[in-house]
Amino acid sequence: MVDENKLNPECIVGQEYDILIVDDTEVNLQYLVKMFTLEGFSVCQASDGIKALNMIEQNPPTLVLLDIMMPKVNGLDICRQIKHNESTKEIPIIFISALNEPESIIKGFEAGAVDYVSKPFKIREVIARVRTHLTLRQLQIQIKNRNLQLEKEISERIEAEEKLTFYLERLRNLAAHLQDIREDERRIISRDIHDDIGQALTGLKIELTMLRNDITDLNLAIPASITEGIDAMMSIIENTVKNVRKLVRSLRPEILDNLSLIDAIKWILEEFAKGNKSIQWNFNGEPGELQFSKDKSTAIFRILQESLHNIHKHSKASVVEVSITKINQIMRMEIVDDGIGFVEQNLNDRDSFGLISMKERAILLEGEVEIISKPGNGTKIVLSVPLE
Repeated sequence: MVDENKLNPECIVGQEYDILIVDDTEVNLQYLVKMFTLEGFSVCQASDGIKALNMIEQNPPTLVLLDIMMPKVNGLDICRQIKHNESTKEIPIIFISALNEPESIIKGFEAGAVDYVSKPFKIREVIARVRTHLTLRQLQIQIKNRNLQLEKEISERIEAEEKLTFYLERLRNLAAHLQDIREDERRIISRDIHDDIGQALTGLKIELTMLRNDITDLNLAIPASITEGIDAMMSIIENTVKNVRKLVRSLRPEILDNLSLIDAIKWILEEFAKGNKSIQWNFNGEPGELQFSKDKSTAIFRILQESLHNIHKHSKASVVEVSITKINQIMRMEIVDDGIGFVEQNLNDRDSFGLISMKERAILLEGEVEIISKPGNGTKIVLSVPLE
């Protein structure tokens, strides 16, 4: 049994309901209310247009079933007012009218109705149409809510990307500043070593040479152990001078200031070969002139230098291959060795493989460094940098 009170529903402000039925004919109104209530819909009713507009403003329904021919305000005007209100314009409106002329039907649709039912109507048809438009309305609401959610997510992602871009730029500037500091320190240390230690060793070598010549010219009877000691000191000084020069070049290779990046790469590989005669090395690729700023060329050089240093120190490799290619405005440098390799998880160690320094330099280059290694299978370092 249906509660009789539900057949004469009074709408409460804030209470959700499915259908507002508006008809000035009491018999029609109560019949429609009864039939839709029996079908399980929540229903409110209004017997004239002014009351209907007040109810819609205070408590919008999901759908309006609206008679056209009414006193005071007719259904077409009610429909237009609903559609001109930003908060109610999406509510679907179905007209029920005895006006069957095509002109009346067209006016109903032009006013904003989604459907038009002519009197006398078949109640099952009306219920079916209402059910269809309620379903469409629910889908419309779901799509709208989903779109709002997507817009919010897109906005949040854009904001996150903007923040990421901002912080990456700050990080890049910091990396550039750190590299400048490092290079300045290297330049100062290199100059001090050259000027102080290098000159002192050179002066000492000259003094020993003069002493050795004086002994020879004066034909002094000097024990052989002394002359041999002088010769040994001369040899030590010469080797030390060579090592100092090598250290100075590694701290700040002049080739970076005077020649191209490719020439600097070839030079450091040749220097690597001199100190690692058991390692065979190959350089592949002549990509032509690489257009990089001085700072970026230095960063690329330092990444290769760090890689070769770790190969020398840790890899136990017999072959090292370095290749440079250009693909779609990307310079790709690969350093591959056949050494003992390592477990990639160990890369998280701050001191492992000079990774922190490499990544800092890669940030400056707006590129990335990838390190691939397995125990017993060697190591591959890939630097990818966008060309300028």
